[in-house]
Amino acid sequence: MTLLFSPSEGKNTPDFQGFVQSSAPLEYLFSTKTYKQNALSAYLHALKESSQKELLAFFGAKELDLQTLSLCQNLLTLPRIEAIKLYSGVAYKALGFENLPKNAQKFLYKNLLIFSNLFGTIRASDAIPFYNLHQNKGKGAFSLKTLFKAQDSDLHTFLQTRQTRIKSQIIDLRAEIYIKVAPIALPHTQIEFLKNNKKLSHSSKFYRGIYARELALKGKNLTLESLECAKFENLELVGKEYQNARTILRYEIVT
Repeated sequence: MTLLFSPSEGKNTPDFQGFVQSSAPLEYLFSTKTYKQNALSAYLHALKESSQKELLAFFGAKELDLQTLSLCQNLLTLPRIEAIKLYSGVAYKALGFENLPKNAQKFLYKNLLIFSNLFGTIRASDAIPFYNLHQNKGKGAFSLKTLFKAQDSDLHTFLQTRQTRIKSQIIDLRAEIYIKVAPIALPHTQIEFLKNNKKLSHSSKFYRGIYARELALKGKNLTLESLECAKFENLELVGKEYQNARTILRYEIVT
């Protein structure tokens, strides 16, 4: 099973336990590709050459935090941490990676992909530094649309290889913006959450985290067929729809 997941604006900083100093070049999924190198170089250049107004837009902030700016400008030399431990937003709190049993953590390290605003698609286990780039506020080589369009062929091949080699089902738990900028052409299952029969948007972050947590606990042998029969706390499967390569499973939140 391959889980597709969104990043979060909230991130742990290098004073958080678990960061490790390294002098080796950054390595993450497709990191040697020109488009990923260009995105990172363009981001670092923009942090040094942009106006305060532009910096505030990059960070999604009303006031410029000089410590955050300094960390981002020097990210190549910052301590690193596994991507799944870097993010600290609502979905990641609900996922509760640190409190999962070792086998569930191993499952996520191996099978969860995060669609980073700066690094593109990365593995949960990829060690990256702290950075800050507000959703869809990048420009040029590090704009969300440009970055994900450039990696489309590599991601397709990567996912296709996993599907062929280990018969891996693709479960899409991403937010709408990442589904739009990085559509998946291979057969996959998208998860949606409803409240009173209405699709949730912002508040669905929590349930994406809960859902990913339950998948990790249920283990690698979970198939699409057994997924449809699986029980999730406070979630009831109420709908199933086919759209070309995509199967949509809809869950009503039951409290």
